[in-house]
Amino acid sequence: MHLIFKSNKLALLLASSLFLFLGDAILSYLFPVIVEETVHSFTLVGMILATSSLAGLTFDLLFPILFPNLDWKTSNLIGIVLALTFPILLFLGQDLKQPIFFIISAIVWGIYYEFLGFSRQDSVVELDKEKNFTQTWSIIYTFLAFCAFIGPIFASITLGADQFVARAIVFILYFIAIVLSFALVRTSGTEKPKRESKLVHAISFFKEMKYWAVLESRAYPVLILLVFLTIINSFFWTFGGLYGEELFGGNGFGWILLVVYTLPDLIFSLAFSRVLIKRRKKFLSFILLTLAGISVLPLMVTNDNYVLLSLVFVFSGLNAMIWILMRAVFSDLESRSEEFQVHMEGIYQSTHSIGYIIGPLLMGFVVDAIGFKSTFILIGLIAILLGIFLLIVTPEKIKIPKKRLRQI
Repeated sequence: MHLIFKSNKLALLLASSLFLFLGDAILSYLFPVIVEETVHSFTLVGMILATSSLAGLTFDLLFPILFPNLDWKTSNLIGIVLALTFPILLFLGQDLKQPIFFIISAIVWGIYYEFLGFSRQDSVVELDKEKNFTQTWSIIYTFLAFCAFIGPIFASITLGADQFVARAIVFILYFIAIVLSFALVRTSGTEKPKRESKLVHAISFFKEMKYWAVLESRAYPVLILLVFLTIINSFFWTFGGLYGEELFGGNGFGWILLVVYTLPDLIFSLAFSRVLIKRRKKFLSFILLTLAGISVLPLMVTNDNYVLLSLVFVFSGLNAMIWILMRAVFSDLESRSEEFQVHMEGIYQSTHSIGYIIGPLLMGFVVDAIGFKSTFILIGLIAILLGIFLLIVTPEKIKIPKKRLRQI
């Protein structure tokens, strides 16, 4: 039996995350639809969503400075409690037709997501003593992918349901997550937090930037790929629901495009949980990225909606495998970073924020200009070129320059 099922702490963390991310998946589908109904522009939808990631990126920089010793259980609790304000602000914006509430809710979204991201990463590095990071993350992503899969279905149904019932479902899910998080904190006892480091002393923003510069100079191929994957994810989660409603909403299947995109996450997370991969993870990721790009090319010669769904499924399946491999790569980098782990965590979280800043802004403009399908084809072409480039420039092993870091 895998470690995750033996550890009460990791099991509680996963359980609280399940309910939170089911609620989050529902809101991720509803947010662009609700905002677009008010602002009537894909570009503006992208701009509002980008504020979420801008807040998240800023928080990435400040987290190691403000919370150098925050343990992962407390970080998880803070994130979930803060998350409760996200749907409150979103629904206020919907009722009052005031975009300012959408902007504030997006900022809160970005901040609580970072709290939860730090918590999950710390828990895996701390509890997986055998360093089977690929298997551990596969199991975690299986549960989270399940939420991402069923979330859009629930969300699409709630669009035509009674508003009170729809909102009640979201708040019940968040409430259960908070209760489980409190239970998780109670298991912490007197255990010392794992974030102890030299950052306990006064640390400046510019010093943190020096750490990032040194680490990024070695890990840049992995970071480039993570940013690109996040841009792809932001494209589908921002505009997939809207496009699905446009293509299939009249038949009550507006959720199908996003569900087809999320289903491979569930399938391949289950498959990878049975596979132990400890070497050549980066090389395999770059090969899969190139193949993912090639899989999109048939859309250049057909307008069939069912062909589009089939290719989205294949493309997403290849990307799901890359995500798991890259998460394992970063867990390995963090485990070798020793006392500089907190800085490496911040860099990882920043790739998500950067991707979700660039993605909605850029993709909103491109979708307004050339449409969803043509934008998808463009992403495929970029994936091919990027996969080949990373295969050429990435070393077999990324070294952590701890001597240089200690001199900062």
